[in-house]
Amino acid sequence: MLRVLDVVRPASDTGPMPFFEMASVKERVLMSIKEYMYSGIFKHPTGALAASINAYVRGQSIFVLSELPYAEAQDKGVLPHVQWYLMGKVVPIRVHRFGGSKVIYRKATLKSFLQGKWVHPGITPKEYIQKGVDRFIAESEGYQITVRSPRGMV
Repeated sequence: MLRVLDVVRPASDTGPMPFFEMASVKERVLMSIKEYMYSGIFKHPTGALAASINAYVRGQSIFVLSELPYAEAQDKGVLPHVQWYLMGKVVPIRVHRFGGSKVIYRKATLKSFLQGKWVHPGITPKEYIQKGVDRFIAESEGYQITVRSPRGMV
């Protein structure tokens, strides 16, 4: 689960929005998020992350989710850290060179950790959900959308 979008109808209207209107807002927000994701924010895009983003409506909220394990890390970012969890494993590493790429294999040993290797540089937050919602709000007529994490998640 990535985010929950709480949608409020334009100020002139009162009462909850009907389901068909929420479904329309959901589709337009999803399109806006995916357009932002395809705008060049990723280094080596495959389109798999954008294709995995989906949403469903429940009440006055839109639940945006992805089944890919790295979707949250790409959206929120990751701080630099030592990858102790790789100790003793053989790790495939994709190397991009001269317009192509190849896979090499390295073993994570204690010696290599003590030499300062296996430090993840971190991931800058892409914030594609918030920025996609902001794009939708800029193009639409007065919808108010608040983005939050689902309950139980930080």
